[in-house]
Amino acid sequence: MINIQTLKQAIDPAEFYRSRIKSIATPGMGGWAIAGLCPFHDDRRAGSFYVNVRTGAYKCHSCGASGGDLIDFEQQVTGLPFGKVVKRLAGEYGVTAMASPEMREHAARRKRQLKRAKLEEALAHELAVLLQVVGNRVAGRELARRHRALPPEYRPFPEAHWGRERIAAQRIVSILGRLYQPAAREAA
Repeated sequence: MINIQTLKQAIDPAEFYRSRIKSIATPGMGGWAIAGLCPFHDDRRAGSFYVNVRTGAYKCHSCGASGGDLIDFEQQVTGLPFGKVVKRLAGEYGVTAMASPEMREHAARRKRQLKRAKLEEALAHELAVLLQVVGNRVAGRELARRHRALPPEYRPFPEAHWGRERIAAQRIVSILGRLYQPAAREAA
């Protein structure tokens, strides 16, 4: 893995932006300079896109695109994920791979986000199943009370099929436990 701080130190922001944008005006007191046309929207007039040649930050005053460093800029321009942008820039600027706590933390955070999204999707499915089964049963009872025939698509499942309801309820409890158990551990 590549150490992010080492990578940022190896890249001169002024050189980086000149290679990407071509025209950068002389920077002012804070390091900010007008940098030509904004690469994030169909810019026709220079003057709205600024870069900081000291920190690597950028800001477009027309479309609102902004970021704190060169990695953010490259990610937004290329659409590549963080890790690929870091590898690409490291190769371009000759930075060798080293253990990086930032990269490990970013990868771990992304993995947690994906796991949570999958759990939430499974929860939504099981809740839909449970609601359909219970809703059909309630509708069947109401129509039976009114002495009306229930259309086939709304007939409740017979008690023999209530196992699916129990399974859905058990899965919901399990998913909720996995979703909120880590938060409880972190709070303690």
